[in-house]
Amino acid sequence: MDVSKIFGKFSRKKQQRPSLRKTFMNKYSAFRTLLIENNRVLTLIADMQEKHSGEYLFDKQYIKANSKEIALGVKKIIDCLNELSPEKYLSLYNACDTANKEIESLLLSKIDIPAGEFTIPLANLNCDMCLIAGGKFAHLGEIRNRLGIPTPDGFVISSHAFKKFTAHSNLITHINEFLSSLDISSLDDLNRISDEIQKLIIGSEIPDDLRNAVTASVESYKQTSGEQHPVFAIRSSAIFEDGEFSFAGQYATFLFVSETDILQKYKEVVASLFTPRAIFYYKTKGFSDEEMVMAVGVLRMVDAKAGGVAYTRDPNNAEIDHITINSVFGLGKSVVDGTVSPDLFLVSRHPEPVIKERSISLQHTMLSGHSNGQIRTVDVPDDLKGRQSLNDNLIKQITHYAVAMENHYGTPQDIEWVIDQDNKPYIIQTRPLRVAKLDEEIHIPRRLEGYPLLIDKGVIACRGIGAGKAFVLQDEEALKDFPEGAVLVAKNTSTKFVTVMNKASAIITDVGGVTGHMAS
Repeated sequence: MDVSKIFGKFSRKKQQRPSLRKTFMNKYSAFRTLLIENNRVLTLIADMQEKHSGEYLFDKQYIKANSKEIALGVKKIIDCLNELSPEKYLSLYNACDTANKEIESLLLSKIDIPAGEFTIPLANLNCDMCLIAGGKFAHLGEIRNRLGIPTPDGFVISSHAFKKFTAHSNLITHINEFLSSLDISSLDDLNRISDEIQKLIIGSEIPDDLRNAVTASVESYKQTSGEQHPVFAIRSSAIFEDGEFSFAGQYATFLFVSETDILQKYKEVVASLFTPRAIFYYKTKGFSDEEMVMAVGVLRMVDAKAGGVAYTRDPNNAEIDHITINSVFGLGKSVVDGTVSPDLFLVSRHPEPVIKERSISLQHTMLSGHSNGQIRTVDVPDDLKGRQSLNDNLIKQITHYAVAMENHYGTPQDIEWVIDQDNKPYIIQTRPLRVAKLDEEIHIPRRLEGYPLLIDKGVIACRGIGAGKAFVLQDEEALKDFPEGAVLVAKNTSTKFVTVMNKASAIITDVGGVTGHMAS
């Protein structure tokens, strides 16, 4: 439509008012703008709905940016409506402001880290202190102090200490600058930014007051324990770790650490908050950068005779009423990182623990601590090969602890434990276990006509059906080339696979267990 021609006819009429042309053009412009903005807002909403389907990558910054654009678009639409019908739609401004404030409060909610001590003994912690001690150590303190379940002694370097450290030398500003330029869909970009941030953190100095607090806590431990040369496990305890989102295996743990190396390992654990897989995980789970706060635990290192994981329910079927225990000789690290196929014990819980099923793995190697503070892989002694790594009495004792923790929290638990050289068990971690919901109406055929069956046994971490071209992983560097919809085939499980889980239709490994970190 040529509006100028229409006005040309009107302008020849002497009775036309001078303002008529301007009024008409204003309303026409408002109508066109209304249509354009309406289409733009609907396109933004449709894009967000499509992202929410689970087929695409996005982070919280995407939600914030789109929400802002939608709010601006809706405001323009209301302006246009009131231009077309003066004062008829003024009430929409208040409705729009109310909706925007509610959305902003959800997106801009900030975590307030309480000021307090830089270090806190495990004996003083409980589950109400996740913002202070992080999820892992808050819950470790809970089961120790309220349930009387044995844990190693130690202390936590608090989230307040993290804030002090990252504010020192303006470290947090530099980190945020790196993260603001990150393209989460690019593995190359993810690796580059991660490397820069980790180098920055590890190369930073510890403030003197934080250094002094850690030194004082170590001296206090030595006086209480009587140990002159203690060694420790330095473990992550991010504030959202082991809660609704597990962050399983995303952060660093260091074992057999001497007191002189605690602060260096502290920095390395803090730096692991920004590994590629950790950044990918928290951004795709909807967390903001400001919510990533790391407390760090310092625990007495247990000289492990055996270690492993217990699930208080079957993660694929909560109706199955048994405890699942995976166990290996030596350090339990090889269970959670999936490098060894562990022993499996299924234990009933009522009325007393009864071992219903056992599957003993032929374990050839195990992880052991070394006097130089390093972990080494050693041969399993010949007299232990082929034997179960956990005796029946300890299986039942761990089951008792597991049931007590599930009853206390009222939800299935994923529990890490260790047995010392005197056969005493310790719990070193507990967190909520994610249990799949079964759809009883889905019936899966056991055979497909025309397709040979290649594997008919194994353990299942997550039930489902997937199909795609096999991508046989020879080197973890090749993950950057993983194609959309492929089936990942690997030697053993790894938490590094989290960066391609959104693309993979299925994952198959030769080695690993249902209780490993990748499964979680």
